[in-house]
Amino acid sequence: IAIAEYYGEMSPSFLEGYQAIYPLESNYSQRKDIYQFYYLLCLCNQYGGEYLPRCIHKITQYLNID
Repeated sequence: IAIAEYYGEMSPSFLEGYQAIYPLESNYSQRKDIYQFYYLLCLCNQYGGEYLPRCIHKITQYLNID
């Protein structure tokens, strides 16, 4: 779900249906950024440079660096 949300917003009806079958853990919203960061790191490792700026952006967000 975190990866799909990285690419865009999902419809509320999809999320409700997903939750009915496989409920997200209560702290999902706190971990979502970490899930997305891991995905970006994997893409950066696999495909290279075009994902590096996105990874750096996420790191600066975590560290609150302007």
